[in-house]
Amino acid sequence: MPILCEVIAERFAKTLHPASLSRIVRRLNLSKQKTRPRHPQSDAKAQAAFQKRGCPKS
Repeated sequence: MPILCEVIAERFAKTLHPASLSRIVRRLNLSKQKTRPRHPQSDAKAQAAFQKRGCPKS
């Protein structure tokens, strides 16, 4: 939230405390989202093949 407060201050010339911004975000029924981590040993080629053909049948 502190980074978002900085962005708001730069763009709109309005300073907000992170706790205030958190309250505003909750009032708007929004939530803090995080990206899903990627496994370091994931295989990009295998994922691309799966997206093209789907799961192999046994």
